[in-house]
Amino acid sequence: MLKTHLIPRFRDFCAKEILENGFDYIVPIETKGMVFLEEALPPSLIGGSHVLFRRAFDFIPPEEVADKTAALVDDTLVIGRTLNRSESELRSKGIDQISKYAFILYDDPKYREFRRVKDIHFCSILSPLEYSLILEELSEISMKDRPSYPDHIVYFVQLNDT
Repeated sequence: MLKTHLIPRFRDFCAKEILENGFDYIVPIETKGMVFLEEALPPSLIGGSHVLFRRAFDFIPPEEVADKTAALVDDTLVIGRTLNRSESELRSKGIDQISKYAFILYDDPKYREFRRVKDIHFCSILSPLEYSLILEELSEISMKDRPSYPDHIVYFVQLNDT
């Protein structure tokens, strides 16, 4: 279902909702947001300066991004906390025009009263049952090209005193 129906729908959604709006930056939520963008966006956009992670804006002067637009993209929206926090972070870096997108809105009734989806555009709405049916495919795509253990690799670099 994920590969045959949802990802093609997400590809169309990205083309109409994100690419046609001509955003200066497409900002995926690390890491699954990027994985799904790789499935949906043309390869020419993925490696360029168009797609940046939030942390990249730590190194860009605020005056360079002041009049720019950004599309913030997450894989799954449950409550909306991650997208809203990410939006605040990007605004603090100088971007004032941000649109928020999610691949899947996980529609579990127990989260509805906490949900903050104001101004968040989503591609597909899935019930808990539908979401459970795609979990294996979702995990397979999410873990593509990643080590199986540990989930995060830590590097220690020793620098000489200068």
